[in-house]
Amino acid sequence: MTSMEDRKLFICQNIEFVLKQEYESNPAMTDAICARALDNAKIGCKHQFGFAQNETMSGAEEIRGIVLVCMAIAQKQVGELETVTLKEYVACLEKIRRSVDRHADGGGGGRSYYEFVRHYLP
Repeated sequence: MTSMEDRKLFICQNIEFVLKQEYESNPAMTDAICARALDNAKIGCKHQFGFAQNETMSGAEEIRGIVLVCMAIAQKQVGELETVTLKEYVACLEKIRRSVDRHADGGGGGRSYYEFVRHYLP
């Protein structure tokens, strides 16, 4: 049996893999867009489990793919497999969001987070 930390690490890696793919397939993807997508994914995941109904999500097309995939991962990990709670899943999204902030170059148009994450994900 795997530990809770191992499960959270696995989930974070799945999310980061999705982000890496988005950076690679979309040259317009920036750290600022990635951060906004993660913020909206947190809200979307809460919505799908009946929480945070008063919080609104952006409908921007540029973040839609990331939000939907993060919500699908939540449905699988929280809803079906019950490997983590919703609170723990949202904490994974927040951890990645902090990493985006930490690696972002501050200009809003950069891809510094991608430059960091691409070196350790397949």
